[in-house]
This record gives sequence, structure tokens and C-alpha cells, in this order.
Amino acid sequence: MVDATHFRISIGRESYDRWQPVLRGQAKPTESMTALILATRHAVEAGNSYTADVLAFVLNEMAGRLDGDPEEGKDRVEGGEVGMDVYYARQAVEAEDGSARIKELGLDRGSHCAKLVSGGQLWGGTTEYRNVTITNIRNGNVIGTGKKYRKRGRVGLNIKGRDILSIA
Repeated sequence: MVDATHFRISIGRESYDRWQPVLRGQAKPTESMTALILATRHAVEAGNSYTADVLAFVLNEMAGRLDGDPEEGKDRVEGGEVGMDVYYARQAVEAEDGSARIKELGLDRGSHCAKLVSGGQLWGGTTEYRNVTITNIRNGNVIGTGKKYRKRGRVGLNIKGRDILSIA
């Protein structure tokens, strides 16, 4: 169980408005957001990948700590209002994991690193990219251009840092 204060379920677009500054790195998460992020991290680390499974895990882990009705808003959004908050918490977890992987790879030397890997090779998920030029690192994602192995032409890259297997 997560030790934290009660998490207030937001209503309508309030969820988006509260989470966007946190996801953009413009604000720190509140104590209740941190608790939700931690519960979401536990769900992902337990092997839950489907949104519904993550939500069920988080609701179970935070049982008794949610202020409001978890059923609120299910007529509007599949997971209801709390489902939207868990969705944004999961984005925060993925951004943290991506940022950690980017740091581990030594790519955290500034937001613009076009020359850092110019001409390099990158494995993103199951795809190999060659002649990669990284132009930006933002919210745990690596952004740039490259050429897919055995394909013609350059493509834009926007790869989650946590999905990068190697870079040379």
C-alpha cells in the first residue's frame, strides 16, 4: 500500500490542467500526485501493461485513499475521472524511466545535442536506425532523424528513452 494523503479525484478537464505542468517539467507533482505516480509505478513494475489492468491495480493499492467516487465520469471516459489521473500518472512514470535511460546512455548533456550522436546507430525497441542525428531530448523522449535499417530515406524519430536498447 502507498503511504500518502488522500488523492482527490478531479472533475472534467481539471485533470488535464493539473497534470500538464507536471508532465512538461514546469511544476513538481503534489503529494497526492506523487502517491498516484508511485502506485502507478508499482502497477507497471508488477507487469501490468494494459490501461485497465494498471487502473485496477492502482484502485486496489490506493483503496480507502481516494476522495470521491471512482465511478465518477465513466459515462464520459472509460476509466472515469480517476482513470484519467492514472493515465497522466503513467505518462509521468514513462517520462521518468525515459529520462533515467537517457542519463544512463550519457545523452543528458543538454537539450540540444545534434552533434552528440551525429552519424551514430540507435536501437529503439525492435528497430535499428543508422546515421542518427539527435536534435532534442524532451520529457524522456529522444527526438531526431535517422535512416531505418535497409530502408530508403530519412525518418523522424521520437523514441521513448526507456525503449532505447543501445546507441553507438
